[in-house]
Amino acid sequence: MNEFNDTAPIYLQITDIIKKRIIAGELKPGEQLPSVRQTAEDMKVNPNTVIRSYAELEREGIAEKRRGMGTFISENTAVIENVRNEVSHKLVSDFVSGMDECGFSAADIIALVQKHIEMRTEQQENI
Repeated sequence: MNEFNDTAPIYLQITDIIKKRIIAGELKPGEQLPSVRQTAEDMKVNPNTVIRSYAELEREGIAEKRRGMGTFISENTAVIENVRNEVSHKLVSDFVSGMDECGFSAADIIALVQKHIEMRTEQQENI
């Protein structure tokens, strides 16, 4: 079950979750999204919220509705790449803003990220 926050409408949070699943490769281009009813049940939200989220994905060109078949992820690689860029920019921007608020300099942020990546790499090599 997802934990939604009060900072954005739930339908936009669902849209972001789906975008992240696309970027992560959990949802592939051309793949059908789960039905509105199934997604609503899985996320414990009203089906109208999911309908609104799917409509937003369609508006952005990320998904397309096929009459009588459901909603599918776009096969347009440029659209998927734009989603990847949009999400990565937001994640980095949010992170850097948070670090700025805590008083970290750009050099501190870069050093901390580099150290974290090195630690993760070491951990993955030891598995």
